[in-house]
Amino acid sequence: GWSRDVLAGGPSSGADTLVRAIELAAADRAVRALVLRVNSPGGSAVASDAVLAAVQRFRVTGPPGRVVVA
Repeated sequence: GWSRDVLAGGPSSGADTLVRAIELAAADRAVRALVLRVNSPGGSAVASDAVLAAVQRFRVTGPPGRVVVA
């Protein structure tokens, strides 16, 4: 889904929004790294796979060796 504000939990990043941001970062020559801070209680396996695929594409098309996930 797309990003939204969750009433009780604050902002939430949807997979569609995150995937699009990763794709834009990979295409931007000024981007030197991809740093993701993940704080997730779970969620959709399909959404997780979409984000993983975007990160893997970033590794191929973005700056070499510049992915950090914490």
